Order: sequence, then C-alpha cells, then structure tokens
Amino acid sequence: MQQTEYRPVSVRLRAPRVVLAYRTMDDWIHMARGAIAAISTMWGGSGAVVLPLLDMSEEATAAEALLPLLRLYDPDHVAALRPTLADAAHMDPSVVSRVVARHAAAGEDSDAAWRRLSSEMLQSPGWGGLADQVDAWCSPFKGVHQDQQRFNAHNIFHMGYASTSRRSLATVPALPGEPLLTLDLSDVDPAVALMVESRIGAVHPDARSHLEVVELPVREGDLPALIHLAITGKPRAGWDVASRYDSAVQGTAPTGLTRDAFRTSVPFAHAARWRRADEPCLAAVTDHHRQRHEPRNPVSP
Repeated sequence: MQQTEYRPVSVRLRAPRVVLAYRTMDDWIHMARGAIAAISTMWGGSGAVVLPLLDMSEEATAAEALLPLLRLYDPDHVAALRPTLADAAHMDPSVVSRVVARHAAAGEDSDAAWRRLSSEMLQSPGWGGLADQVDAWCSPFKGVHQDQQRFNAHNIFHMGYASTSRRSLATVPALPGEPLLTLDLSDVDPAVALMVESRIGAVHPDARSHLEVVELPVREGDLPALIHLAITGKPRAGWDVASRYDSAVQGTAPTGLTRDAFRTSVPFAHAARWRRADEPCLAAVTDHHRQRHEPRNPVSP
C-alpha cells in the first residue's frame, strides 16, 4: 500500500511586472512624467516599464529597438495611459477656452468649469498596434484560459492618473499619518525633472485628493543635488532635506527629516511597500478575459 507523504508548501506573491504605454503627443517629456505619476500608485510600480508610442492613431506602435527589451522584461500585464484635457491644453492652450465654451454649465465660472473638466479623459483611437507588438514579442497571455491564443487590444488595461485598485493593477492604499514626500520641480528643467521622478516617483495633481503630500521646495543651486538623486536614487550627502521639510510643513514636524527617511517616503518607496528583495518570481494567476475598463465620460477638445 502506497504511503501518503505530506510536505509543506510555501507560496508568496510578487508584485506584477507591468508595462505602461503612453502616447507622446507633442511633448514626450510631459507625457512621460504623467506616466511615472500613474505607475507610482501601483504596487511595485518602481519596477514598471514605461513605453512611448509615437502617434495618436490606433495603429501606433513602440520603436522597434525597444521590443527585444520588452520581451526580456516579460510583463504580466500591459496598460495604456489615457491622456486628459489638461494634457491637451499643455500642448495647445487654446483648448481651455474651447472646452469651457462647449461644456461649462449655465452660470458656471470659467475657472471652475476648467477645474472640473481638465481631468476628463480624451477619446482614444484604440491600441491595436501595441497589442500586435505585445502578441508578437511576449509570452502568451493565457491566464487561466488555455484556449486564448492571442493578446488583443481588449486585454490592455486603461489607466488614469488617479487610478484606484482594479484587480491585478492594485494600488497601494494611503495610510493616515504617513505623508508622501515629493519635490517641487515646477521651476526645474523638464528633462531633469523627468530624470528625478524616474528615480523617486511622482504624485499627479489628479491623485492628490486622497493623499497627504508634502512637497519639498527646490532652491537655486540644487541642480548638482538633483542630478545626484537622478543618477543614484539617493539624496546627496550634505543636501539639507531636513530644512526643506520643516519649510514645507511650516515648522510643525516633530523631528528633522533624515536622508534615509526621505528615501522611504517618496512615491516609489510607498508603491514598493510590503515587497521584499528576495521574493521569488511567482506570478499570481489572473483572468485575462476581463472586461475592459472604459474611462468615465471621454471627451474631445
């Protein structure tokens, strides 16, 4: 009679490998910064790949040189960032007056109307070109449905800047009393700002309503420290982040901010919460025949 043997099995889930595609529109740096802000809300977002698509058509594709790297990354999920009216207005300021004139409510102030409308998503031409590339270059996305043979456009998640938890693309909850630290990069060269945010993450204005964000001021002469942060991911020795924090919270902080505390409080550190460096590469089984998440009230400028 065969003896039954019982052995303990330990299973841990790792953060999913996610590719987030974005359309470059007329300012790829602006859109790339928005994509980084979007992935900063996702669990493990600091390890995600941001993939630019070169035009606004349904057949828009990524550069051929990036596809071998896409295959090497072997993503679990592919998402696409939907641009907003605010993005369109960044490229063409006349969008503001046209949208307000068309969609403002009766008696609504123009500034109030724009604040209400600016986060609305633009109509999208679709993602067929990207889906074809993923299907050709990446492992089959079959999930629990072994009859699925192709990766199609409906398998792509739609993401916004203020995303909430949606099955596999889970967002990290904001806990009270644990603010996210960012830098005020509004007066910094956009290319440098992109370099910095690619290291520490970012918080988009549309996502701030449910977060406690402390934005540290950046002063004249900080460029060497910012470049050091962009290259190493760590604040430079001697960079006085404590006084910046005290200034941002107007002296209400109980203790000064250390460099290590800064590193563990930025958006990407928040997204990496509950993640261990030695986690095995064991992906969660997910259903890839999910319903497509359509954006709310898509509009056009």
